[in-house]
Amino acid sequence: MDAFLETDVGIKKALTNRTEKEMRELSERWSPWRSYATISLWNSL
Repeated sequence: MDAFLETDVGIKKALTNRTEKEMRELSERWSPWRSYATISLWNSL
């Protein structure tokens, strides 16, 4: 439930112009729901 892969291709496309470190820091705000955020980011593509 609380997983976020900043190296995922879909995540990189959805969060363009951010480094992996910036994406990881951003995702910390979504804890413990990062898996759901990942799905939402994929659906936004």
